Amino acid sequence: MKLTGTLTREFFGGEVWVLRTDDGGQYQLTGQVPDKLDGQRVKVKAEPSPQSFGFSMVGEILEVQTIRSA
Repeated sequence: MKLTGTLTREFFGGEVWVLRTDDGGQYQLTGQVPDKLDGQRVKVKAEPSPQSFGFSMVGEILEVQTIRSA
């Protein structure tokens, strides 16, 4: 799955990375996300995570394969 949107680090009982896509989607990202991308527009290649439940309840949890500035 390839997505483009704005990446933010948020706190919902713990720190999570949230991607808000251009089409209005919202996803929780797991895996390697560089701190320097916080607040940036990014392009992400990700797959659904086997971790299907998260306490933040932000949206579908995706495991990052690649991420870069858009």
